[in-house]
Amino acid sequence: MDENYVNLGTIGSGPLGRRTVEVEPTLNFLEFGASYAPVVIANKEGSAGQPLPPVFSLEIIGGGRFTHFGLGLEPSNSAHVEGSRNLVDVFIGNRAKVRPHPAVTISGKYKVGGGGSEFTWTAEGLVDFRFRKNMSTWGGYRVLDMDANKSSNTIGFDGQMRGLIFGMTIDK
Repeated sequence: MDENYVNLGTIGSGPLGRRTVEVEPTLNFLEFGASYAPVVIANKEGSAGQPLPPVFSLEIIGGGRFTHFGLGLEPSNSAHVEGSRNLVDVFIGNRAKVRPHPAVTISGKYKVGGGGSEFTWTAEGLVDFRFRKNMSTWGGYRVLDMDANKSSNTIGFDGQMRGLIFGMTIDK
């Protein structure tokens, strides 16, 4: 499961700076899915009493993505206007994980899909550093490209969101 929320805003000015418009786009992506690992190379240093994650795995992933688009416009000389749209996509992809050191895991993942959008793809590369038995921190780079701008839509998105991502994992 993966959840991303983006709330952006800016104020624009018209010719000669006379009219301003406040623009407030919001995006919320919620992904859910499952994976199957047909290729797993076990860690030979692990044991039944102390299992270790595999040194390499290749997974097939699939699932769905719920996306909410919101847009608010507030011109300086008229009333606030809002619109929103929800859509659901399905996706499929692959993830590869390599564990070069017991505390480090490197992973790469891509997904392609569509449904409510015309076409969507994502790609990411992450490095996970386990600093305690049940805690790790990770970071990397992610790109999400979505074309959900059909002419029949009142609110749409045709663009790319990309950048650095960071997180922390706490295991039970």
